[in-house]
Amino acid sequence: IDEKSPYYSRVCFFYFVQYHLHLQLKQSSEYARQHGVAIKGDLPIGVARYSADTWTNPQYFRMDWSAGAPAFMGSAQNWDFPLYDWDVMAQDDYTWWRKRLSHMAQYFQAFRIDHVLGFFRIWGIPVHNWTGLLGHLEPCKPVKLQELKSIGISDIDRLTKPYIRWWMLEKAFGPRAREIADRFMIETSTNVYEFKPELNTVAAIGEELPVSCLPIEDAHQARENEILRNELWALIDNVIAVRSEHNPKEEFYLTCHMNHTSSYHHFGPQETKDRLAGLWHNFYWERQNWRKEGEARLGALQDAAKMMVCAEDLGAVPPEAYEVLDELGILGLRIQRWPQHGSFGDPQQYSYLTIATPSCHDCSTVRGWWKEDRGRCQEFYRTFYGSNPPDSCEEWVSRKVIESHLASSSMWSVIPIQDIVDMEPSLRSDNPRTDAINRPGETDGCWKYRTPYTLEVLLDSSEFNHSLGDMMHHYRRGETY
Repeated sequence: IDEKSPYYSRVCFFYFVQYHLHLQLKQSSEYARQHGVAIKGDLPIGVARYSADTWTNPQYFRMDWSAGAPAFMGSAQNWDFPLYDWDVMAQDDYTWWRKRLSHMAQYFQAFRIDHVLGFFRIWGIPVHNWTGLLGHLEPCKPVKLQELKSIGISDIDRLTKPYIRWWMLEKAFGPRAREIADRFMIETSTNVYEFKPELNTVAAIGEELPVSCLPIEDAHQARENEILRNELWALIDNVIAVRSEHNPKEEFYLTCHMNHTSSYHHFGPQETKDRLAGLWHNFYWERQNWRKEGEARLGALQDAAKMMVCAEDLGAVPPEAYEVLDELGILGLRIQRWPQHGSFGDPQQYSYLTIATPSCHDCSTVRGWWKEDRGRCQEFYRTFYGSNPPDSCEEWVSRKVIESHLASSSMWSVIPIQDIVDMEPSLRSDNPRTDAINRPGETDGCWKYRTPYTLEVLLDSSEFNHSLGDMMHHYRRGETY
């Protein structure tokens, strides 16, 4: 950076900090390696929108799009990471990824790929759609105009424009309906409305009705704006399909939440509506296949450095993703309460190329889960350990769960330290909810967890450490083979 730049001193400060962090981490990694301990790093699926990566390599990022997750279950997620421009990355043989992995290899012997599905496909969201509902899978085979006509749909605007009727405004805004309609909308025909062109996106409404940027003395106004804009956002997102950015007259993407919209509920006739439902199922669960993308991108990562590759392969995973991971020898993640099939995963039945774990950073600990969903936990206990489940996850229950994962058929068993110390009464936290690292969809209290014990305290727990060591030895988890 030019010394005359106004950012020179700030950039140099971070150069200094990061250099010394590099030295410390490399020293710690080498110490661990010398003592037979492998360190597993993490590869997030995205980079921050305003980061050194996007600043220095803008050609690799689609800054007018955000990555997220669709609303098949619950709310859509907008992570606000720009999408990768995979076509540009492929042109130089994924150099940016290779450099990234080569650097990580200085510290780690293995790494986890966060949201590995993002290397096959990602939920792409136009940057103005903060709610994340009007995105589409990327890449994606769209619905063609001729397909819609073949099932009796010719009015494409009915699918792609928000479905807004006067009765809906009255229901949402009560006595303020007329005021809201005049401020934000145009009446296109009797009792039929659409948003004014300058206010027809989620971002435009958000800017018109600010919340977080208002001063504290305007808290009442902020709350009123929040309620109002949430209702308006729901109306903007009340569509069945969005037009393709590549061919908007001929190609379309059905919305992930189509079946839950009033636009779809009031669509007719019923026979056409049923055909549309079938087309939606085909669009999301049958016609797409991302094998080619996953093979190319993950293969480049695997070749970049000598590290064991692990994948977070949870959620609505298409079958070709599991096939590619298996073919490439990439370990998948198995969390007992989130099975691929059935009510619970059985660690004894996991395939070898997997990591068995009772919980992870994106969910509660086993003890926390017991408090959150006691009924399901009791079903879990009856399934694996017999009748008469205890009311709470006592220490001996934690031990049973840990032992079952150490005894699993997975190559690795990785147990969060919160679950490990729950086997020891003196090390248990007062409130297991505070042991969770992240609760997806929430912001309060997330990513604040810190292990409350010093190394000295853990080392002093000699009886517990001997017991833990015996478990590792018994299940051969401390051996190299």
